[in-house]
Amino acid sequence: MVLLLSSACGIVQFKSGTITITNAFTTSGIDSSGQPLAPATEFHTKTSRIYCIVSVDSPSLVPVGVRWFFENELFYDQVIRTDRSAPLAMFIEPLPGESFPVGSYRAEVYLVKEAVRVLDFIVVP
Repeated sequence: MVLLLSSACGIVQFKSGTITITNAFTTSGIDSSGQPLAPATEFHTKTSRIYCIVSVDSPSLVPVGVRWFFENELFYDQVIRTDRSAPLAMFIEPLPGESFPVGSYRAEVYLVKEAVRVLDFIVVP
């Protein structure tokens, strides 16, 4: 898996304490017990959803977001406010009856609008 780290490796200091992205990866699904499937960086065009799984360690409520890019163009921005250590699952999916376009994608995980992890992946025919 390609994982590029920036902003002090996913650690951000605030007055209320340290907020840390403890894990982040892309995957094709969630199992019946709610656990993410294995990390992946390559997905088929017929994949129904592509998930970004993020684990956060925070002493207080913090906005955690994922900016989704296709061919370096931002197409979706998601934000969840959390202070829990359980993994968050954010996802993208094609429109009904359509498939993911082939190409290069990127998911930028951010805290309070500052990117702290960048996950590159591709969709192949």
